[in-house]
Amino acid sequence: MRQWQRIVVLAVVLLSAGTGCGQVPVSSSGGPATSAASSLVTPGTTAITASATSSASQFASPVATPMPRFVSLPPQLAPFNVTLVATDGAPLLSQEQAMKIVTANVPMQAGGTYQGKPITVQAWYGYATIGRPTAMGWDQYTRIPLPNGGLAPDHVDNRLVWVLDYGNVPGVIPSICYRCPPPPVTDHNVYAVDAQYRVIVWGASYTYSTTASPATPQPTWPATQPLTAAAAEWRQVVAVNHTAMQPILAPSVLPDGFTSVGDPGNNTQPGLFTIDYAGPGKELMILVGSSSRPAPESLTEVRQVTVRGQPGTLQVVRTVRGVEGLRLWWQEPGHLEPWPKGSPAQASVPYFLWAVGLTQDQLLQFADTMTQISPASSATPSSGTAAP
Repeated sequence: MRQWQRIVVLAVVLLSAGTGCGQVPVSSSGGPATSAASSLVTPGTTAITASATSSASQFASPVATPMPRFVSLPPQLAPFNVTLVATDGAPLLSQEQAMKIVTANVPMQAGGTYQGKPITVQAWYGYATIGRPTAMGWDQYTRIPLPNGGLAPDHVDNRLVWVLDYGNVPGVIPSICYRCPPPPVTDHNVYAVDAQYRVIVWGASYTYSTTASPATPQPTWPATQPLTAAAAEWRQVVAVNHTAMQPILAPSVLPDGFTSVGDPGNNTQPGLFTIDYAGPGKELMILVGSSSRPAPESLTEVRQVTVRGQPGTLQVVRTVRGVEGLRLWWQEPGHLEPWPKGSPAQASVPYFLWAVGLTQDQLLQFADTMTQISPASSATPSSGTAAP
């Protein structure tokens, strides 16, 4: 078996054990109620608290410092949204121990050479946040098996880790297929080893090349049509949903800064639709018909608010980097025949908004000014009017 084939096989084994990533729904428990004291165990033990069972929703740790001191990491990690905050405390495990955990799970040498080049190792220790929160979860999602047979929480949020960057090594080959373009040549593999649970919590498929420019982070949803396409999007929403749900609320005033629109759900099934607006540094997603309610992250602030005269919930989603986005949801009195077809009818329609780059007041004002539309309504928005 060739060297690259062994790498692929071992990477698949590691990913199947739970260290892969993808965008999947976040679990419904956990959050800021997790005790900082109860989230730590004595180094070298395998004691697991309730916050570390499969019911937890994130790696929750106390804030590293009142004024975080961010550690400088290679710019190639920027697309993965890796943030590391320095700590003055003694590491819960040594760099050598962290490297042994990597070599026990992946084909990675702790020194020596590969194809005539010396293998280098850069290491950083601190409170890591990996990925970003999105509307319903985190973009760097992971489920890690623990030594006691349980599962660690599902994302790395302000968590003590060693970040290990191995240079002059072959990157993991993502796929092999006939006539596919060859994968980019990478020469760095990056892993994060959790200092408490002593497992790899991020890695295996995170590679980069020092000879290529870092990839540009992509928006959460593909809002790629010009803003003038919003009218057609809303006409399709009304045509598909006018008998399955009432009221259908659309923007009457759109905040400044949005330049594109999209329908990531394709909006062809009655009882559920999504419209997404985007712009430089901004996103505003309108999801209607879904009753999903994401659990708050470890630093997320939760407020009870009033939206269009109805009780609602506002989550100010924070990490050590600051406010990452806003989630707002409420029930609009009316009628809903939920998707999938055949589900019991409901006397209210769930509305959910996800916003990036807006203030709390802007989002609440936007929600309050949404307008009911119907097939005969003249209020169908053309492209959105900038807010004063």
